[in-house]
Amino acid sequence: MNIGCILFGILFIIDGSWFSMGNAYTYLRAWQEMPEKQRQSIRIRPLCRNIGGMIVLCGCIFVAGGIFKLCGRPSFLFLMVLWMISAGIDIWMIEKSGRYLMQ
Repeated sequence: MNIGCILFGILFIIDGSWFSMGNAYTYLRAWQEMPEKQRQSIRIRPLCRNIGGMIVLCGCIFVAGGIFKLCGRPSFLFLMVLWMISAGIDIWMIEKSGRYLMQ
């Protein structure tokens, strides 16, 4: 059991859940400095759920890696690379789809 991996996982799960509930985005500097007109053009709640879900998924990988002694092993690295690829695809889809913009 790797305590560091589990603690990071729990931290990611808590933060991702907080972000997913729509409470964390107001603390982001980019959001605070964004012009009001641009803020109103974004559907922030669904976007927060998407991003929060990806953070929670990362936390689950860390917790599983810590519990099953995968941290530092090729299987943990494989899972994290898979997560990074899926996060990149998610970001690309967020940018290209227009799903999170007001119509």
